[in-house]
Amino acid sequence: MHEEEGYGLSAPQVGESLRIFVTQREDDEEGQGGIVYINPRFLRVEGTLEAQEEGCLSLPDIRGSVRRQPIVEIEATDVEGRVFRMESSELMARCWQHEMDHLDGVLIIDRMSVMDRLVNRKKLKALEEQD
Repeated sequence: MHEEEGYGLSAPQVGESLRIFVTQREDDEEGQGGIVYINPRFLRVEGTLEAQEEGCLSLPDIRGSVRRQPIVEIEATDVEGRVFRMESSELMARCWQHEMDHLDGVLIIDRMSVMDRLVNRKKLKALEEQD
C-alpha cells in the first residue's frame, strides 16, 4: 500500500477471504501508520453523490470517475478487539467506501461511468490477459 501510494488495502486484494481492511491515517503525512478495520460496517453514509477520479492497487494504471457519498460514519473492531467508530467527510470517507466495495466483491470498474470503462478498455483487457 505504501510502496504504491495507496490509501487503503483490503484482505481480498491480497488473497484473503476476510472482512478486514487497512487505511493510512488521515494525519499521517509520512504514510507509515495505519488503521486496521475488522468486520467494518457503515453506521451512516449520506450526502449528494460526488464524482472524483479513483484508482485501485488491484488495477494498476486504471483510473476513472466514481460517484460516492461524501459523509461516512464507520464502526469496526481493531486488532486489540476493541470496537471503535470514526466519521469523515473527506478523502477517508471515499477510501472507506472503496475498501468496503472490495469486501463486497465490487471493483472501481463496476462503479465507473460507461465512458470511463470504454477509455480503460484496452488496459483492462491487457490485465485480463496477464492472468
